Amino acid sequence: LKTLQLKYHSNACKRLSPWAGASLGKMFSCCVSEADVTKEVELPMGPVVNVGDEKPATPAIPSKEAPADPAPAPAKDGPAPDADGKFTVELKKTGVLGIGIESADAECLVVSDIQPGSIVAEYNRTAATGMAIAPCDRILSVNGIAGGKEIMTILTGSSDSVLKLQLQHCKEFEVKLDKNGGTLGLNLALKEKSTLIGIRDVEPGGAAFAWNEQNAAKKIRSHDKIAAVDGTKGTAKDMIAQMKEKGTFSLTIVTWG
Repeated sequence: LKTLQLKYHSNACKRLSPWAGASLGKMFSCCVSEADVTKEVELPMGPVVNVGDEKPATPAIPSKEAPADPAPAPAKDGPAPDADGKFTVELKKTGVLGIGIESADAECLVVSDIQPGSIVAEYNRTAATGMAIAPCDRILSVNGIAGGKEIMTILTGSSDSVLKLQLQHCKEFEVKLDKNGGTLGLNLALKEKSTLIGIRDVEPGGAAFAWNEQNAAKKIRSHDKIAAVDGTKGTAKDMIAQMKEKGTFSLTIVTWG
């Protein structure tokens, strides 16, 4: 019989727009006491939204029949990401920025979605090959400032007319884990309705630690994300349920290492 323990603490969650102010949310964590996953579940509260929230505060784009973005322009030559997938984008704040942020792990902010008709969507339409902003890109810094809280403050409350974002494209790999009657051994950070699960750290003695010991080239690391379980994507809540139910399964890991 598995039991859940809940504890509450505060965290910030925001939907980005040039005029959006900071608002605080709440998140709770629950730890499966035996043979499964240790997870921290972050649920947003308040008027400003991000992935996993119920309602947007500022409907910059109508919820029904949102206009499609114009067809992308032909790819052009120009700057390209470096060997690690890092690239820099400069955006003028002339409207809604239009990116959702996975912020459950404050040390690893990741683009979750891009709003049609937004500044980012328009930038992507004419971006050089490899320079478009995409879901799962990690936000490394904004205007030269790194750190999750600082980045969110700049993106939502800065009066700067230009935003210089340094991002990094992700890589994916598969791992196969066998709990073998034990624990998964991952400390996780997530929002219940998000489509990614953040990995805070790998705990000794669990299935993930055993995988790392035998697969040096495909180690699960802090700040990686789980994108699918047995090849199936879904909400974080659904993926957690699968990992609890199954003894053996594969995980699709998103990384930036």
